[in-house]
Order: sequence, then structure tokens, then C-alpha cells
Amino acid sequence: MDLGFMIGHGPLRSYVMGYERCQSQVDASEEEISKMSDLVTSY
Repeated sequence: MDLGFMIGHGPLRSYVMGYERCQSQVDASEEEISKMSDLVTSY
């Protein structure tokens, strides 16, 4: 069962990028995007 849709975008960005970078609307790096993808798809 795919439950990735239940993970909020904001909290995921904040967890990977840190609160300050997330709130300042900085674009995620390729490494950060990869980490977010791994977190969502690793289960």
C-alpha cells in the first residue's frame, strides 16, 4: 500500500533542510531532494 501521499510537504522539507532554510523559501539542492525521496520511498 502506497501511503506517501499522507506525508506533508512542509514538514518533510523542514526535516531535511532545517527550519530556517525551509522558511526562507530556498530551493532544495539535489542532495536534499534525494534525501526527501529516500524518506518517502524507503518504507
